[in-house]
Amino acid sequence: MSPVQPLLRIPVGVVVERRRAKSQWVDFVWRPVAVLEDVPETAPWTKLEGGDELSTFYAGSAEIELYPSETSNYRDNLATGTPQLWVILGATDAEPPYSLHMVTADPTEGEVLTQSGYDIV
Repeated sequence: MSPVQPLLRIPVGVVVERRRAKSQWVDFVWRPVAVLEDVPETAPWTKLEGGDELSTFYAGSAEIELYPSETSNYRDNLATGTPQLWVILGATDAEPPYSLHMVTADPTEGEVLTQSGYDIV
């Protein structure tokens, strides 16, 4: 039996922000700030702008995969009036400190992915 294939794959680029933390436990706070409609010809983790306190980076590309079985979840997301995408960054033990795992438009999947406690969603 083969795995279910998505009906549509949408390539996107992801931009993340690194902000100096006001904490004794971490140096920086990272968060996704933009999902680009197109994938630029830029190497992942290229610094786009900023300095030591606040910087933005192109984290890389991902594909939003849309499955017919998740149609009701996508519809619920659109019905909010402010549809969301969930970007998942996984911690690494090297530089850069995160890798881009995926981007999803499914709110149920996005919520489940927050439960690990290790990833940035």
